[in-house]
Amino acid sequence: MELRVHLKVENVFTAAHLATQQLFVLKFLKITVISNQNDQTPSGEKTCSEMINEDGSFEFDDDDAIEKENVIRSEENGGVYYNNALEVNKTKVKVDELPLYVTAKPKSSFQEEFERIPNGLTKPYEDSQQARNMSRNRYKGIYPYDDSRVKVWFDGSDYINASVIDGFNERNAYIATLGPMSKQLGDFGLFWEMVWQQHVEKVVMVTNLIEEKKVKCDQYWPNVESSALYGNVYVICLSEEKYAEFTRRTFQISRNSEGRELHQFHFTCWPDRRVPEDVAPLVEFRKMVLNTKTKLNGPTLVHCSAGVGRTGTYIAFDILTKEGEAEGSINVPGCVLNIRQNRPNMIQTWQTQFTAEQYSEKESQAIERNKKLKAKIRVNADFHR
Repeated sequence: MELRVHLKVENVFTAAHLATQQLFVLKFLKITVISNQNDQTPSGEKTCSEMINEDGSFEFDDDDAIEKENVIRSEENGGVYYNNALEVNKTKVKVDELPLYVTAKPKSSFQEEFERIPNGLTKPYEDSQQARNMSRNRYKGIYPYDDSRVKVWFDGSDYINASVIDGFNERNAYIATLGPMSKQLGDFGLFWEMVWQQHVEKVVMVTNLIEEKKVKCDQYWPNVESSALYGNVYVICLSEEKYAEFTRRTFQISRNSEGRELHQFHFTCWPDRRVPEDVAPLVEFRKMVLNTKTKLNGPTLVHCSAGVGRTGTYIAFDILTKEGEAEGSINVPGCVLNIRQNRPNMIQTWQTQFTAEQYSEKESQAIERNKKLKAKIRVNADFHR
């Protein structure tokens, strides 16, 4: 099959694809800033293992077996796992040189880079461990930092397992949060209160409700042409458009006498424990998110199940694309390092296999076809090489 590589950074399509190439190589790398290898858990602060519920009700984010091992090892060391890494590679790569950079670098070197990088909770997260807040956590080891957590005043507490994330030259551009579950959020009133208080007009959902017979997220919205009251927020689902790789829903939300419009973008073809095989649908998905106009200039809310893995990948993908367009080069490790300062474990699972893909004619055709195909399940929506 003849492949065509487009190298102009001003082309949004190309910049997004090239940024994703390297991002997916380094997908879910555990990058954190640790300036002192002798740092310890703050005096008087209990370790995570000492503070988890006695009934053992916390879950592991089981997208990657390695993550379980690292979380356990991290908590045994007071929340931070150190290895021999002294610093993260901060070299920027020019966008038009990225295909060569990716293909020339041995796959083994990505694994070695992964193994050198520290991971774990590196900043205070005491608020998440308060007794009244513990029930609002889901996964062991995934807690928002005190200095970047979203504060939502609801039902006697301002805590929700959500973090503000800085974007490219933009403070608090995103909110990363757990996929809403009734076990943690009851009637989802807390989630919708966060949407309202933070002026959210776009929700990016990068998980399905059930994957491999496991519940990843509950349906926290009403069906199309239906309505529901979640806490103090009244929600009406105005429309639902199903495309080959994603679904777009539009809601009217109101509180007291004030009303707003909310758009949910639901990416439905992210494979379990892997990255999307084809970059094109994710590029088209992101374009739809960006091209949707808003009025309040609030953050984009992004969630998967744990709010760190796929969530971190989508946010990094968006940041790197903007960086590539603006500066002509990208810094993947630096990007991930930055977002992990806002929320722990962002970019979480190692991708063991990688194939450098360039744009093909069929990929371009698939993107155009995706605009027209509706109500099709994933298996019938794929294009064939």
